[in-house]
Amino acid sequence: MNDRDQLNYPPFSRMISFGFQGRSRDSVIQLAEKAAELLKGQKTVQLLGPAPAMIEKSHMGYHWKLVLKSSKAEDTTGGLLRQAASFVLNGTQDKYVRVTIDVDPYQIL
Repeated sequence: MNDRDQLNYPPFSRMISFGFQGRSRDSVIQLAEKAAELLKGQKTVQLLGPAPAMIEKSHMGYHWKLVLKSSKAEDTTGGLLRQAASFVLNGTQDKYVRVTIDVDPYQIL
């Protein structure tokens, strides 16, 4: 818990991790970058990534991550982070790339 506090990870902040997975590496990267681009102007949400997942390629395809983080002081109810997450989901529709969400993830690798 001490490490999470120093890094400002949940439960000391709010965080959503997006996973992008698909058979085509280019499609996965393109969609992850599009999601990041949608959020570039947000001042209350910190953007980490996009970046390859710890294991980028598996039998299920390629995996990339994007993490959104907000301060509990600036986003007391989590509404700003949920709004940003909804914006990402609505703006990243691709039938060949699956997008998954993990709210307040235990690990972000």
